[in-house]
Amino acid sequence: MIQRDVGAANIGEFVLASGHLSVVDLVMFKEAWKLPSLQKIIKAGMGGGQPTGNLTVAQKAAVHKQKTEGEMLLDLIQIMPHSVIASLITSEGDAHMIWCPLREEYLVTPASEHVLMHGVTIPGKWSILGVMSAVPDFAGIDGLNATADDNGVGLMQSIVGQVSKMLAPIVRVALGRPAYASGVTPLLIFRQVNEHGQARI
Repeated sequence: MIQRDVGAANIGEFVLASGHLSVVDLVMFKEAWKLPSLQKIIKAGMGGGQPTGNLTVAQKAAVHKQKTEGEMLLDLIQIMPHSVIASLITSEGDAHMIWCPLREEYLVTPASEHVLMHGVTIPGKWSILGVMSAVPDFAGIDGLNATADDNGVGLMQSIVGQVSKMLAPIVRVALGRPAYASGVTPLLIFRQVNEHGQARI
């Protein structure tokens, strides 16, 4: 019943993958987005500090759009839900990324302690056993995801729905599953420490 090839797994199947594990406790950083010094660095990275004197009209428009989107993202990220996120890069066969949110109440050790002890990457070879919840998607195929509600009159056709459609991808890009990663609902994250025992996240 367990699929060990992440690339061949379908949504709803049990998967088991091993590799390099990273854990990020986003809750630790929720208040940090409000700091002016951090906002300045982020805006500069998004083109906010870029001089526009020698740019063409089209280039200036692109910089202005990038700056506006960056400011909106900073405003949004402060009110988004922040959680504990784990990702695993498989070390056997073809490389795949597995992305999954973790619930603090089910962790043996608080996520913040993992971050304080190791940083982002947890040493050793780890395994995730879980249920495949999402498969990788790629840019340019949004037209294939149309639903029946898109053709009718209702919430999704109202201004509320249109704004939600616009914001949802931004929310996911900022804090959610990368487009190239598989999403898994984890049942167990563990590391074999010897023949007879296992360490668990």
